[in-house]
Amino acid sequence: MAPTVEQPVRAAVYVRVSTQEQVGGAAGSAGVMAPLPVRACRPSVTASGPIHAAGRDVVVNDNRDRFVFPKGTLVVAHHAVSSHDSFDPTTCLGRATETGTYQIVRGTDAYSGASGHGTYHVKVLIQGCNQNRPLNQFLLEIHASGPLTLP
Repeated sequence: MAPTVEQPVRAAVYVRVSTQEQVGGAAGSAGVMAPLPVRACRPSVTASGPIHAAGRDVVVNDNRDRFVFPKGTLVVAHHAVSSHDSFDPTTCLGRATETGTYQIVRGTDAYSGASGHGTYHVKVLIQGCNQNRPLNQFLLEIHASGPLTLP
């Protein structure tokens, strides 16, 4: 049986979408942010710890993502614990935060049999006032940390 390595893993996802991309979605009419179009973006993910690599984040659904790295893939289930958002109609600037928990539910290739869990914190910044036009800016940043066990 191969020894396991248990160390904290820190991952960050950075996304920036320009007005040239057809993002859709913007601020809601009541001053509340509408659902953000993460699936329209190409998020990248950077991990350090037992996995030290850059990859991409494939959004599966609202509670599941697939982190694709050069040596394998991790499937991550996540659930929000708290969230807050605001929108300033004068500046057309929206902000949102979310904290929650995640669990590694599956791994492939070099990460087959991987397991882990932890917490995450999300920060979102949008700029755009017209609901019928793409956002001017969209920035998403996620920081996650917790133990990861690799076989």
